[in-house]
Amino acid sequence: MGKGKHSLNKGSWFQRLKGFLLERRKIVVPAAAAVLLLAAGAVVLATVLPLNRPEPQPEAPSSSPVIPSPPPKPSPSPVKPSPSPSPETPEGPVNPLTGLALEDESALYNRPFAVMHNNSYDKNGRQNALPMHGVSQADVIYEVLAEGGITRMLALYQDLSKIPSLGAIRSTRTYYLELALAYDAILSHAGGSYQAIYQDIPRWGMDTINAERYGSTYWRDKSRIDKGTALEHTMFTSGEALLGAIEKLERKTVPEGFANGLSYSNHVTVSGEAALRVRVPFTNNKSTWFLYNREEDVYYVEEYGSAFIDGQNNQQVAVTNVLVLNTDISVIDKEGRLSVDLTSGGGGYYISGGQAAPISWSRDAYDAPFRYTGQDGKPLELRPGKAYICVIDDEPEFFEEE
Repeated sequence: MGKGKHSLNKGSWFQRLKGFLLERRKIVVPAAAAVLLLAAGAVVLATVLPLNRPEPQPEAPSSSPVIPSPPPKPSPSPVKPSPSPSPETPEGPVNPLTGLALEDESALYNRPFAVMHNNSYDKNGRQNALPMHGVSQADVIYEVLAEGGITRMLALYQDLSKIPSLGAIRSTRTYYLELALAYDAILSHAGGSYQAIYQDIPRWGMDTINAERYGSTYWRDKSRIDKGTALEHTMFTSGEALLGAIEKLERKTVPEGFANGLSYSNHVTVSGEAALRVRVPFTNNKSTWFLYNREEDVYYVEEYGSAFIDGQNNQQVAVTNVLVLNTDISVIDKEGRLSVDLTSGGGGYYISGGQAAPISWSRDAYDAPFRYTGQDGKPLELRPGKAYICVIDDEPEFFEEE
């Protein structure tokens, strides 16, 4: 199932790991194999360069099957994750990104913000953008591979009014623009690729708050600079600053009747494969883990071998819904930039409540909402709550509890 994989072939290391896991009687979904094609409409080069991957390094000691310990409880934790949604329909306005009650009714018809979050990690080094700020309050988070074997997050927020700090803010690419367009979102970013900035944004008429043009809306984190962090990992903003910047935009609300493709129901039951510990591989060296907490009915997120923490409030990112979308990803230039096919459709998984079920995704155009269907071909309904969406050209792995 799914699409493409040749440019991320794990080779012998992956086969050894897979065999080891099978011996331990873990449940593993085998990786799909397909030929990668360039996304429709992308620039076609005479030669498609292979993704340049460093030698595989295990994310945990070799004596362990690459399964981190359960996520630590963040301390201090001034804000607990939102409780599991009530089976009752929320009274008042509903957040179109989560299906949960929206605290501020005035934000209901606002266009959401899509924020480019920097996910570069270099422990004790200059290339470290972590911890991020604001991600624990995001309604939807997309994680997609960027050049250099790292990922970036595009986080969507329906209401920014109570988020004091967002960052670090990074540059954008064409496929992140396509994700923002699916929600008619206003994009916050700090520059971008030549194609994204000088071709796609003006051609598509996108509304963006670019740090290179809205200088007073963004600032550098002096504490990070003082620690020797590289300048490109120090750009921050706030909800208040971004809300002030949109006063210059002509359109601040979504069109009447606009639908973002997300459908929520309090009566959803996911039936499929046990998914209590889920590993989503982006490269040999970068995976994201989702560890299910039965009591809170959420998945806690881990990356780089530890909890995915919001540095603004020291809260670990937790979500109700995880979607994995398989597609074609390939390198398109000597700088290692990627083409990510977000229009041709493909397979994937919907993961919630400790279960994973196969799904399909489709899209009519680069600026159309995503459509999701279950195995029965009917439109997919999600459980009310926050969502984390991984776009990869590989397959997730599901593990039983030990």
